[in-house]
Amino acid sequence: MALRFNYDNDRMLIGNWSLGAGGEFLIRCLSMSKHMVLLGSTDQVKQQINDPSDYDFKVSIFRGQHRVPGLKDAWHKHFITSNQWLAALGMHNKEISVEGEFNERVFIDSHLACHEFYDRFWRPISCDVSHAGLGFGLKTHCIDEVLGLKNLMPNAKLMIAENSETWQRSRGRLNDEVMFYLNLYAPVLSPIPDSFGGARLNVDDLMSSESSFMLEMEKAYRTLRLDDYKQCRDHLREMRKIYLSWHLNDDL
Repeated sequence: MALRFNYDNDRMLIGNWSLGAGGEFLIRCLSMSKHMVLLGSTDQVKQQINDPSDYDFKVSIFRGQHRVPGLKDAWHKHFITSNQWLAALGMHNKEISVEGEFNERVFIDSHLACHEFYDRFWRPISCDVSHAGLGFGLKTHCIDEVLGLKNLMPNAKLMIAENSETWQRSRGRLNDEVMFYLNLYAPVLSPIPDSFGGARLNVDDLMSSESSFMLEMEKAYRTLRLDDYKQCRDHLREMRKIYLSWHLNDDL
């Protein structure tokens, strides 16, 4: 029988952001901490479980997840998304090379189902991380997904990326495909109330300058009780440069 997920893990991180807002980048920045695991292949995740404070290794994982130069297709075709902690092709499936059949919307009715039901959807390595005293980031776009995950994981923390319109419009992030999904999600998209707490990141501000980015990251690390910001600081600065280079390169 597959290992059950540890829903009491207080290192789990629920991320919320608008489509095309850079949330996958930000959730990986927070996953740089020794208390977190950065999404990668099964072997890469296992290595982090064994040594979660290998910051150089985490940067190398991030660097390897960019789009293939010269291909002008969707970003997430080559940058695995945070719903890949869920089984991609069926119950407990280990495949990570494709976009998941089960995405974050599976959690919206969590108050109607037991933990045993949701245990069907986690990849085995996700369960391993949850029992290792480490956390990982799960993406949401809608408030009902946040509510569902908080119902399942009452101790989980929350990261909210907001004020992202300028960044989305730059480099065409608000393209036709993104606008289609924004309109599709419109009935269930709404701001996350202040009462939810968590770390709030101002996307337009932190993408505008390195100093703003570092200040936002330091604040988020403090809010989320990730106590190794100083050890992560130079690696976070490098990740921002890498991420910007992907967007600013005309070949991408």
